[in-house]
Amino acid sequence: MDDTSYLDSSGDKIQELINIATQFYNFHDVDINGKKSELIVINPKLPREDLYIIIGRDKSKVQATDKEIRYLGCYFSSSNSRKRSIKRIKDIIEKFLNPIRRKRITVGHIAYLINHVFIPRVIYVAQLMTLSENEWNLLFTPVIKLVKQICGLSRSYPTSALYHRYILGINNPWDQICANQITAFIYLINSNSLVSRSIMIRCRTAQLRLAIHDNIFEHESESLFLGHQEAKSNLSLHNIIIARKLNIVIQQDYINRTIWAISGGSIPIREIFITHRCLNLL
Repeated sequence: MDDTSYLDSSGDKIQELINIATQFYNFHDVDINGKKSELIVINPKLPREDLYIIIGRDKSKVQATDKEIRYLGCYFSSSNSRKRSIKRIKDIIEKFLNPIRRKRITVGHIAYLINHVFIPRVIYVAQLMTLSENEWNLLFTPVIKLVKQICGLSRSYPTSALYHRYILGINNPWDQICANQITAFIYLINSNSLVSRSIMIRCRTAQLRLAIHDNIFEHESESLFLGHQEAKSNLSLHNIIIARKLNIVIQQDYINRTIWAISGGSIPIREIFITHRCLNLL
């Protein structure tokens, strides 16, 4: 039962799945600890007190929670809160830095710990986050300060030099996250799976919300970058934007490319909103 998750479109369907699983576990004389079970409900239509499931032989009642749930090292919640995501990264940074501040370590040690322990951990937790480059630079500032202190460098020393492979060779977290997210995005949209369909729906949703009349994957870069606010709540759009900033253009085949285009009229609606500087109304 460890690390088992149930996903469905309604509470009744989830409860039906759990009841089938409970019968299986009862048949094999396995008990389920309902107290360790957690429930997340997205876009609920019922009052909070009615959002629950019954699980286990003892009929434990699991109430829906607004808090974060940790699953396989990642954190999920019913709402996409940027403040919560930033706090999570800050906590990881502090847990990494606190033991190091009290120890005497070499430059090679700190570079190894950052590249092979800290950054992989952050990338794994942040793979579903939509933080910007500036936000990541601010979050990484305490790490850079400690590195400069260990190296005996002044605070004004160029941070870019620390990233140079022939000076210290620290990996830039933003570069690593971009590579990880773009690679995963391209792999998933080319897979024949429900995940691919879900991502394409999110991309089409972003195209409609931004009033883009042509294919969003090939839309003009300058106009596409103006959708950064929408990208905060749309991981697929976020991945398209950061890929484009790295001069990576994702293209569809000819048939799908024409299907995504919206024809009719002479002046694109988006150009009107851009001209009058009212994109926030979209």
